[in-house]
Amino acid sequence: MTYKLFSNCMPVKGVGKSVVVDIQRGSYNNIPNSLFEILTTNQILDFEALKIKFDNSKIIDEYKSFLLKNEYIFECTIDELERFPALSTTFETPFHISNAVVEYSTIGFSNLKTLKNSFDELGIQACFLVFYEDCEIELVNFLEEFNDSRLLSIQLLAPFNQKLNINKIAKKYQRLTNIILFNSKVNKQKDFVTYTTKSFSNSNFCGAINGYFSINIDTYLESLNHNSCLHKKISIDKDGFIRNCPSMPQHFGNIKDTTLEEALNHPDFKKYWNVTKDMIAVCKTASSVIFAQIAVLTQSVLILKKTSIYQNL
Repeated sequence: MTYKLFSNCMPVKGVGKSVVVDIQRGSYNNIPNSLFEILTTNQILDFEALKIKFDNSKIIDEYKSFLLKNEYIFECTIDELERFPALSTTFETPFHISNAVVEYSTIGFSNLKTLKNSFDELGIQACFLVFYEDCEIELVNFLEEFNDSRLLSIQLLAPFNQKLNINKIAKKYQRLTNIILFNSKVNKQKDFVTYTTKSFSNSNFCGAINGYFSINIDTYLESLNHNSCLHKKISIDKDGFIRNCPSMPQHFGNIKDTTLEEALNHPDFKKYWNVTKDMIAVCKTASSVIFAQIAVLTQSVLILKKTSIYQNL
């Protein structure tokens, strides 16, 4: 009896260990690098032959049991292989910009209507909204202005404030899908709200929040083909400067006198969009996608339920 790995189950190799990423179910499991090699060098898994090859019946039986239990493999013969083609790894999106990071600033929030129009014009689907100080009035103003926008998801990073009725706000504004409140007295998660005792005052928070890992076909394919931190992403930092992401040194003008469309048309804006992880030495061993992103603040850390928006190298 022989088996084949489901096409939606993607082995991804790391330095010390690997993972199998199930992009259909949005889950993953750690595996030894030895199992990664087996899965990626055999179109058909013949476990009896593998026992002979590796002279280790026990470990091969454990691998088989693990793969079957997690429904990563199914019975298949060599003659049936052509019936189960591999998934296409092409990544395409019709939007000029897929998502944005917006740090609160008086400059950036001075004309929310114009900002909203730019978001709609560029086709931005998700926004990561960042406040470093108490923000109830400004947050509500933003949510109210963008309530009829093209945004599908607004995610929030803000300081914990007992006076802020975040559940009431989230109930009224359905686009607010995930929330991280820092400077909390405890670390806990309740529904779509995460409370953390960590403190943040600038964009150096990237990578400082962990524990959440979301997987979907779009993030997988984007990471294969592009720089998942910068591809089709734009940001406005706390001083109003337009950047690829808030932590990058180069800016492309200030929102007070430069539109997002003008920044996007700057010849350097897309310079790093297609620098994949395979081109970066430190990321190369976890090449294709998500393994290199586990436990960093990414489209995966902030998204507990929906599309990820802020990816790290």
